[in-house]
Amino acid sequence: MRNDSDSPIDLSALDPARDGASFDRRAALLAREAMDARDRLRALSGRQSSGISTTLASWARPTLLAAGIIFAIALSAVVRAAASPSPRSTVSAAEAMGLPRRLTDILHSSAQPSLTELDVALAAAAVP
Repeated sequence: MRNDSDSPIDLSALDPARDGASFDRRAALLAREAMDARDRLRALSGRQSSGISTTLASWARPTLLAAGIIFAIALSAVVRAAASPSPRSTVSAAEAMGLPRRLTDILHSSAQPSLTELDVALAAAAVP
């Protein structure tokens, strides 16, 4: 990018690795502060070890919360289904697709249908 005088902008002052010693001091300071913060957090929580059992135990509360939410949703669906006033009748796939009963009977029979039977069955499908 050029400025008004068409001379390049010098961004070397922003280079963090320009002064190696200063960069190393800042990186060491950040790492030390991060480790101190982690130690303070461990001291507050009362856990000094970070093994697999500690990690799994820390997942227990969120897992139980998620399971409770799923259970509540499932329970509401079961209660709603049990409270429905009339039992629903089962619908075959052919009925759901709108195929007339006469046509499905022809399709299920082992005998070969005549053209007249097919015409009557398909005509019934065309009439709403």
